[in-house]
Amino acid sequence: MADKYTIRDFLVYFLTGLFLLVTLMYKFDISLLDYFRITKVDIKDNSALTVFLLIPGLYILGHIIHGIDLLTFKSGRYVWDFKEKHNAKLKKCKMLWFFNTINFVINGNRVTGILNARPQKTHDFWQRASKLQYLGKFDKSEYWNLMNDLFKGLTLISLSWSIFYCYDHDKLNTIVSSILAILFWYRARHMATNFVSTVNNTWDAK
Repeated sequence: MADKYTIRDFLVYFLTGLFLLVTLMYKFDISLLDYFRITKVDIKDNSALTVFLLIPGLYILGHIIHGIDLLTFKSGRYVWDFKEKHNAKLKKCKMLWFFNTINFVINGNRVTGILNARPQKTHDFWQRASKLQYLGKFDKSEYWNLMNDLFKGLTLISLSWSIFYCYDHDKLNTIVSSILAILFWYRARHMATNFVSTVNNTWDAK
């Protein structure tokens, strides 16, 4: 159990925090060092201390990013529930396509979004996942779930930077960060799809 938590901490939270730091240093390298009154010589002279402070710092940054992603998930649930409740009215007002698009963008790279597009009920799916965990047959599924969480975090960071660079009138970085956001989004969707399929296939084969 401890090993699994270590894998999640590294693959999801630490790497997400590291990606955020790299993008921050790319844009604000000198500014960040000046703000904290640190020079690159100080980092070299105190490399052990830097690493000691950096690891928990990146871990916390990763949790912050995924905390924001959780809020996005909750807003996505609201969009889905609203669309389902007012489906007929939205279709009559020719606004259903708009909510379908919003729903696809917010929920399309999530396990819940993949399940909503299938006849399988969300509650039944997670019951299967819990049962497989109890039986010790969840390892393959867990990998896809971890990777989905990682790429959702990378998507959020890249999307945030694309908005920032657009506001900053930096055309090149806007394009680059937007492309990264799209690639990470589709990668997260791929991982979510694999997670759902692996859980169901493992359940059928158990």
